[in-house]
Amino acid sequence: MKKNAFTLVELLAVLVVLGIISGITIPVINKSIISSRNSLYKDQEQIILKASINWAEINTDKLPTEENKTIALSLGYLKAEGFLTGNLKNPNTGYLYPDNMIVNVSFDQSNDRVSKHNIKYNGDYRFEFDESSGTDINMHSNIPAITLNICGGGDNFSSEAVVKCQNDNLSLIIPDDLKEVIVYDQANNLIDQSKLVEYQYENITYNLFDMSKYGFYYLSYTYNNKTNTDYKLFLINDTEVPILILPDQNTFSIDDKIDLTEGVSCTDNSGYCSIKVLGNITPGIEGKYVIKYIVSDESGNTVRANRVINLTK
Repeated sequence: MKKNAFTLVELLAVLVVLGIISGITIPVINKSIISSRNSLYKDQEQIILKASINWAEINTDKLPTEENKTIALSLGYLKAEGFLTGNLKNPNTGYLYPDNMIVNVSFDQSNDRVSKHNIKYNGDYRFEFDESSGTDINMHSNIPAITLNICGGGDNFSSEAVVKCQNDNLSLIIPDDLKEVIVYDQANNLIDQSKLVEYQYENITYNLFDMSKYGFYYLSYTYNNKTNTDYKLFLINDTEVPILILPDQNTFSIDDKIDLTEGVSCTDNSGYCSIKVLGNITPGIEGKYVIKYIVSDESGNTVRANRVINLTK
């Protein structure tokens, strides 16, 4: 009886054909998957940016009014205010966007090119999605963030203004019937008692996070007459721009050795600011050179200034 079966040569030929097909189709499939992820990422980003714009249209009185001044909107805050619904997942990582991720809203009338992570609105405002600002929080990741004003620091804060700011914040932080409050950082690490600050509210002393500095904090609450424990996420938002100080001397000889950072300094209510210098001069050649200085603090508040250096013989 004759048996119908594949020979070894035929099997090898089939395997070769399958290998060729796989080599052609797998890269195409992978490219399609990457393209779909990128498209979904852009869609998610646009949802977040449009939610921020919708918030801005209703809260025009809270928008910055000075050039390059910035406010921060957390995703949790946008959810709590009803501008975002549900949780959004980053298709590139597979994780939810955390509620402490920030959209920076700045007053910016420049014509700088809009990059992939930001959009201009109404000609005056730039909305920038800052994915690096969020942390993947494993515990209580669905808690909406409550945004508080920074209290203290800078020339615009009198002692009366600081006290009022603190009391306004404490009215949001301290619930009724509170027994105990415990403070964690944004990575859910318990903050050492020595790093907390004492605040008086309704004749009771509370040890809480420092309201004069930018940061995210988790608070857990226990109550006198309830058995449950509540959790809240707070964002201390710094919207005060740093101050840039430039030297008065701008005219130099072509033979001088010029340090563009000499005499340049900055101050900020947070105690930290960084200076970036853009542009350069050509030694030995007369002319006027425009040097741009950009100063930023830890909260992303930025101020820019131009300095014209005049080289003469």
